[in-house]
Amino acid sequence: MAQLLIMYNRPQDPEAFERYYFDTHVPIFAKAPGIQSVVFSRPPITTVAGQSDVYLVAEVTFASMGTLEAALASEAGQAAVADLPNFAAAGVTILAFEMRS
Repeated sequence: MAQLLIMYNRPQDPEAFERYYFDTHVPIFAKAPGIQSVVFSRPPITTVAGQSDVYLVAEVTFASMGTLEAALASEAGQAAVADLPNFAAAGVTILAFEMRS
């Protein structure tokens, strides 16, 4: 299995961020092929040292790294990447990795 971990930094306007994210951005990426599951965090996000600059985390699971890469290369995946500047001005970190037990 493979995971796409998307960490969005704290936005200037959290309400506007969430409205755009869930009403516009998520439906764009939801059309990408091969998504098995998606889990979203809820603020606040903390670290063992205290508060984090990360506001929201999305965990997207795929069957394999190849499936994840195909999703990102798809029309929906490319549209989702192109949409990031429309709402993630505070910054975003995207990690892709294979999951091991």
